[in-house]
Amino acid sequence: MINTDAANLYSEIQSAEKFRDEHLRSYERRKKRYVGPSFLGDDIQGFEPENHEFEYVSLLLPKTIFDNPRVRVQAYRPGPIQDIATGIQAGMNRWIRDTHLRRVLVRIGLDNFLCWGMAVVHMEPDKDRLPPAWAQVALPYRPIVERLSPKRVFWDPHALDIAEARFIGHVWARDKDDLEKVAKEHPDDGWDLEAIKNLAEDAGTDKLDRDNKYGTPSRKEVVCYEVYIPGHQIKGEPGPEEGFNGAIFTIAVGQATSGSSSDKKGVYIRKPRMYYGPVEGPYVMFGTYPVPDSTVPLSSTVAIQAQVETLNMHAKAVMKAATQRKRIAFVSRAEPDLQKKVKRSEDGDVVPVNTEELNNNLKEVELGGVTPAALNALQIERERRDRISGMSDAMRGNVAGSGTATENAIAAEASTARMAFIKQQFTDSVTDLLRKVAWYMYHDDRIVFPVGDEMASILGTSQEEIYEERGEPWYQGGVPEDMTGYSFRDLDLDIEPYSMERVSEQQMQSRMMQLVQIVTQIIPQAISSPVDLQALLNVIGNMTNTPDLARVVDINVARQMQQQMLQGAQVKQSGEPARTASDVGAKKRPGLVQPGGSPPKSTVTPAPAPAQSTIPQQMGIQPNPMAP
Repeated sequence: MINTDAANLYSEIQSAEKFRDEHLRSYERRKKRYVGPSFLGDDIQGFEPENHEFEYVSLLLPKTIFDNPRVRVQAYRPGPIQDIATGIQAGMNRWIRDTHLRRVLVRIGLDNFLCWGMAVVHMEPDKDRLPPAWAQVALPYRPIVERLSPKRVFWDPHALDIAEARFIGHVWARDKDDLEKVAKEHPDDGWDLEAIKNLAEDAGTDKLDRDNKYGTPSRKEVVCYEVYIPGHQIKGEPGPEEGFNGAIFTIAVGQATSGSSSDKKGVYIRKPRMYYGPVEGPYVMFGTYPVPDSTVPLSSTVAIQAQVETLNMHAKAVMKAATQRKRIAFVSRAEPDLQKKVKRSEDGDVVPVNTEELNNNLKEVELGGVTPAALNALQIERERRDRISGMSDAMRGNVAGSGTATENAIAAEASTARMAFIKQQFTDSVTDLLRKVAWYMYHDDRIVFPVGDEMASILGTSQEEIYEERGEPWYQGGVPEDMTGYSFRDLDLDIEPYSMERVSEQQMQSRMMQLVQIVTQIIPQAISSPVDLQALLNVIGNMTNTPDLARVVDINVARQMQQQMLQGAQVKQSGEPARTASDVGAKKRPGLVQPGGSPPKSTVTPAPAPAQSTIPQQMGIQPNPMAP
């Protein structure tokens, strides 16, 4: 087990930061090229004209994350776990929309294309939510996903895979007086008030890599580290059986009492605590391409940076040569009138001169300019950049028509495969992220919020019918007592295909035609077949990115029509009068969520509240311990 002494752990953090900074040496160059010189008002002289980073991000980021993801949760075991999967699916999709997850994923996706992305999942109080009385929760909580800057995360530099890292964490800074206030107001959270008071102000702020060119005054901050050590068990604290996996250590950068003023050390300002969360930990790393025996993923912009800079060298040389091009006229000194005529003439003027003067006393000369060799070299470098990065003209939307149909089809297939891998890598990381959120949805009974139309979408009915029959649908987490034998790992969570992608006008028209065909042809045939119509509509809706398809088709009316058709056929055979629709009646399918007067049945019913010593006030890691 890793030595958790404050001095030793701080040394581990310092080595991890050196490892991280080594892989970020060219990060600022790529970011500066991405934003361009005008973003910070820099002089455009000497800028790099080939802005590959912006071109790459602007093309691939919208294709990777354009909309909020939608999840599908299924249980592969029979029994009550099936209803819980349905409830968690409704709760997850409602939570994704309520927290605007897309905005966070866009920022993480940008980090992913420039180097790597990192996110952390933790719990925070949902103070804007008033829970119903039956929930028996004084203050509801909700999971939160936060993006962490690549420059403020660190992990075990000796690991060969991020899953094998013996520690991982991030750095944060807070005003010292604010941190003292938190320690006074929350003494049960393990804060060491005396240690915080003894911290030197602004010690370690150089680790934040801030640009102080604006003359910002001192904010009297302290720099702290959150370190998660997987598998670490604190003696006397709850363990994995109660949902606590690994431990969290909070270390601040303190000034040494002896030595030079630059001598710093690590100081514990909070008691080590067990991490309440999934066994994989709170962090999720985003990356595109793996590197053998390295925890650092490879971004496409990093892999081709040498080609991009070489291309910019040639592009700047061509630009310089073009600006130095001159076209001048030489005239004889013995003909001053001819010199005046040349100076006064404008484009398109007719200047009368003697032919002898024109041939003998006037010479037109062009100096400088771009040579064919320079243009050829520039084109070669640009083609090399495009070939390695996969940025073809077809991918940019520029089709010159020079290639044959077969060549265009082969190029499109190769581009599609490359793009599909990039999107799948990002989708896999988002899935890992959402599984951590779903873990809290499953275990924590403090999560309480209404789901509304999400449950209606799953049931394929209207909100009015659900409200009329069962009241307002709410979600509450927590493992009920009758769930013995089941586990969170009995659930499968997947992101619905195409849910994060942009839907073009052509796709919308195509899906509309598909919807008309489904309603007019497939549904009538499915009614007379031994098919679960609800499950069929959900599958078709997920595959066509039409999650509300089950709500478009009124299944109850379809079943009535089927019964009427069967009764009509029986009447023809027996000669009995046909029954009317009012005799048959619309059979409502019971909803899976109970009204607000009783615990929800569709979701995980609340378990007895654990003892205060078991679940801490702040669950998991909080990158912002000062957050309300």
